[in-house]
Amino acid sequence: MTKTIRTNPLFELYIENNILVINNGEDLKNNGHIKTADIESIEFIRELNFWNKILEVTFGLIVSVKSEYVRIRFKDGFKDLLVTNCDRKKVEYLVYDVNLLILKTQNHHY
Repeated sequence: MTKTIRTNPLFELYIENNILVINNGEDLKNNGHIKTADIESIEFIRELNFWNKILEVTFGLIVSVKSEYVRIRFKDGFKDLLVTNCDRKKVEYLVYDVNLLILKTQNHHY
């Protein structure tokens, strides 16, 4: 299932045949295909300034962020994809779906 997380410029992340496909019209160097078997985990990271962190932790408010990115962890490092100005809910669902697929793949190996 294709997740269009931003329309202008286009940014798509999706899983096809156990491969994570990255199609980012704004940042072409990040485009590519990654086998889900090579991914240890994936996470959504919101980078806040100091005062925004206090507001979010203290009052549970969702505040504007300096940047948001998806970190894809491998055995030998990681890759960050900047996803600021993207649909946050779609990014969160994608992260969940990829991690679920990774767990299913790992469980088949044991």
